[in-house]
Amino acid sequence: MLTLLLIKLLFGGGSIELLTYIGNVEGSVKMVVAKGASQNEALKTLKAMKKIVEARNKQEGRMGKDLAQAFRDYQEKTATIDAIWVSYFEENEIYNANMLDLRFELREHISREEWGLIFPADEVYQAPFPLTDNSLPEIRDHSLR
Repeated sequence: MLTLLLIKLLFGGGSIELLTYIGNVEGSVKMVVAKGASQNEALKTLKAMKKIVEARNKQEGRMGKDLAQAFRDYQEKTATIDAIWVSYFEENEIYNANMLDLRFELREHISREEWGLIFPADEVYQAPFPLTDNSLPEIRDHSLR
């Protein structure tokens, strides 16, 4: 049971919040960016992001099930479990690279002023752990932009 909880924590839930966020950004783009080629290209980029996130969610679900099955089968070789983890991290690297590329593509279609309205500067990333005086100054606060 503990194994299933661990797998659910690692793979469960997927990126539902990210899909909601992308949907909200789409609405902002429609309100902020004038209708035309820039808006169409920005919306097309956001649609591509959604597709990648949805595919990643399905992939994580499949990997989670495979891993759960491998853990349930006590005779399963550790090589099978290791292969699932390796695949997960490889796919995660590809996913992150694709999403980053699309972020830069989106940036190409939106002016600096529009970007500032869609992604306000007051949204500052806060580290999930307390930062100490020994923390690197460049990681204290990073804008989400």
